Amino acid sequence: MVEVVTGPRVEVVEQREEVLAGGQPLLHSTIAPYADEAVAGEAAQAESDAVLARCSDLLAGQGDAVKGLQEVCGRLTHFPPLFHAERFGLWVCARLLAPADVEQRLVWLYHRDSTKRLAFAQTSLEAALGQGV
Repeated sequence: MVEVVTGPRVEVVEQREEVLAGGQPLLHSTIAPYADEAVAGEAAQAESDAVLARCSDLLAGQGDAVKGLQEVCGRLTHFPPLFHAERFGLWVCARLLAPADVEQRLVWLYHRDSTKRLAFAQTSLEAALGQGV
């Protein structure tokens, strides 16, 4: 089992199953990169950068609150990829969404719009830290 925390993500394009001599199945898969769509335009890039900065500020400037958040959800581990919008959004979602919350995890971890995922991450961080704007 491999845990991928912040990417790169891939999607299965094609697969076939082969049965080995002992009856064990062997799955052959063809994969392709699965990445967010590029942010188009200066205004959209500025919005994405602003949301990324707000999320980074929430984590960086809230020492005691973040420690409390870690105690509550126990999933804020590893250093976040602060300068890559797609990976940072995935990192926050992977940590703030409970493993049992399959529907939300599927929506946001498969979403291809970094800015929307970051906006969701910002809202989630603010709620977890008790700082609605």
